[in-house]
Amino acid sequence: MSFVERVPWLRVTAPEPEATAGFLENAIGLTRLPSEDGAAVFDLPGTRLRIVRGPAVSPAVLSFAIGDPAGFHERAAANGAVAIGDAVRGPEGRAVWYREPGGLEFVAIETPPDPVREGIVLSGGGALAAFEVGVLASLARRCEPRVFCGTSAGAYNAAVLGANFHAGFDAAVRELDSIWRHRIAGPMHHNGVMRLRGDPSAAFDLAYLTKDPVRPFLNWALDGAFLAARSAARWTHFASASEPLARRMLELIDIGQWISAEPMKQLVSETIDVARLLSSPVAIKLTATDWKTGQPRLFTYQPGGGTRPGWTPLGRANAHAAVLASAAIPGIFPAVHVEEAAHVDGGVVMNTPLSPAIDAQANVIHLVCLNPDVREIRLEGPANTLDVLERTLVAVVASGIRQDLNMAAFINSVAGAARAKGGDLYRKLTIHRYHPSTRNLGGIAGMLDFSLPHIEALIEEGRGHAATHDCERQGCILAGRPAGKAKAASGS
Repeated sequence: MSFVERVPWLRVTAPEPEATAGFLENAIGLTRLPSEDGAAVFDLPGTRLRIVRGPAVSPAVLSFAIGDPAGFHERAAANGAVAIGDAVRGPEGRAVWYREPGGLEFVAIETPPDPVREGIVLSGGGALAAFEVGVLASLARRCEPRVFCGTSAGAYNAAVLGANFHAGFDAAVRELDSIWRHRIAGPMHHNGVMRLRGDPSAAFDLAYLTKDPVRPFLNWALDGAFLAARSAARWTHFASASEPLARRMLELIDIGQWISAEPMKQLVSETIDVARLLSSPVAIKLTATDWKTGQPRLFTYQPGGGTRPGWTPLGRANAHAAVLASAAIPGIFPAVHVEEAAHVDGGVVMNTPLSPAIDAQANVIHLVCLNPDVREIRLEGPANTLDVLERTLVAVVASGIRQDLNMAAFINSVAGAARAKGGDLYRKLTIHRYHPSTRNLGGIAGMLDFSLPHIEALIEEGRGHAATHDCERQGCILAGRPAGKAKAASGS
């Protein structure tokens, strides 16, 4: 509910201030503040209303915009208001003049509900992003998104959907599903995202050898040369650096040197048509992290052009690099240079890019987070570093998402009554949340498990999860429900 007219202070005299205050609380839904002088005080964005006892003089008039006319008129009548008659009829809707029992008069302007603008938010998680494909397959039957926001593997999914959206959401999801099953899925020595250097298992994969019998041996030769050069550089630094010995020894450890990102580069190049992406009918927003400053970098495409200050437009020169940068997991994949600046995985600072979707005016958002509920991570067995890292990572990500969801709940509490920085009224938000169970995750190692059985299990779990989605159980934020704090223990 928003005030059409606002003043810093509004004083209303009424014979029975408590009756007036009760009416404003019950019929209009205003929140009353404590007052030391016995006056009824309501603190509103831009206006503080004070109701004091006194004879009814020329009554003050308030103007309210309401989105539920039938329900409002019913509550007003039940609380003793008298509808004097229509005040105006204009493009904003019908307005009715009311007088409530305490003498206050007001105009209730009926406004239509905000048009629905659906958005999809896809978080990062490596191979676990196959879960998003299943959720999307279920949503495609009942959802018409106009904006896609993604980080890391979610950025890749968002870009593929945008580039294939010309044929509709359902067709775009089918293409994404096919890519995951037939291009991405595979063993460590032969999948569409990464390759383990020097992996001897390639020599025992008959299907791989039959298709390309020379490739394993060529890879071993190239891998040997690469690893030898990297090792020589590190030992040279170890011998010449002036840092403490313990630090120099730790600097010899480099897991990333055993991972080749060439399959990911080829995948992005061959499956994301930049021309189609940049003519998509839906908005695309991809998040990466500037490796030097540690700040998020948002790469965006908007149908019809244009972008906000501080956001980087996607173009032919940077589209593929932006996707690769968003998915460059630090320590696994090397940083990617976009416009001469090094970038890494957007999940470092914004694993679930909910804010960009809200900024894009989406008011019904489907949020797919690939972390499980923190409470579902088992604590049995002896403590080990991997389990500690996994639980820490999930808790950190959950904390960031909680902040976003609590902000969404706050927006719902002031929607229509307060203005964003750009001057537009806030709109009420509905945020549906989806996240996998721990059944198919496999911990941190599961992020790098691109085997076909794992991918298919995640897709099917996502499909079933979305098909049986329960807003109460998932802690969704609903525009029509009183706002509450996001669940503290939730991992999504």
